[in-house]
Amino acid sequence: MKNVFCFLIFFIFVISCNNPKTNNISEDSVDFVLNDCEVTYKGKPLPMGKPAEEWIKILGKPSRMLLNSTFIWDELGIAVEEDGHANKEDTKKVRFLYIFYTNLDSSVGKQEKLRYMRDTSLDAITKYSEENNMSFDKVLEILKQEDGNRNISILKKYYIYPYKTYDKPVSINGAYVVKGMSLKEINKERSAKDLHKFTFADFNMNMINEQWKTKGDNGEYWEDEKIRECPNQKFALFNSVRYSDYELEYTLLQVAG
Repeated sequence: MKNVFCFLIFFIFVISCNNPKTNNISEDSVDFVLNDCEVTYKGKPLPMGKPAEEWIKILGKPSRMLLNSTFIWDELGIAVEEDGHANKEDTKKVRFLYIFYTNLDSSVGKQEKLRYMRDTSLDAITKYSEENNMSFDKVLEILKQEDGNRNISILKKYYIYPYKTYDKPVSINGAYVVKGMSLKEINKERSAKDLHKFTFADFNMNMINEQWKTKGDNGEYWEDEKIRECPNQKFALFNSVRYSDYELEYTLLQVAG
């Protein structure tokens, strides 16, 4: 009886450490590998901190551009943002890499709950009305649907969200992130790899201390207070994940320093 009890305890332990979404991932299936000092795509280093033209040499011509500083590869499901467009003498460099797991066609997108839909919706409608020679009110009328949501997909070329989402696993410091994972599942994967949990990046200025929150509902989550050192370059990289209405929206890699 004692042996059976011990077996059950062991079985429960094994199951609790199991993460079905990452169990069968092989290294060969992972194209994007992110860490604190570099990011590689299919084994090739991507030039964080360099002009976007260096990215184009590796990834090919982007599908779209927004404001001449955001480069979007719709088929790949990624986008990068380039700094240095405020003044002509500024040095252009890519500071942000987004790997998107949701877009305007997702349930969260259709409800307009994605991070970059809230601030750019008015601008998108305005651009659509100008390009199609319609009044603003006429566009609002076209957007209406019987289910109460808006047909926001007709505006998708004005948003940063790629037309296709990224479906492959991504490695962040050796722990996998897969489309559809909850924050709890991501942190379980990270714990299994002896990594600290992702916690809430408390920059929302709501006067509430949410620094160690791991709810995974809305906001950015990252490895807080970690010392990042990259001896061969002047900057380190911060990895984070974004959730909107409990949906994994994107992985973000940004240059720090």
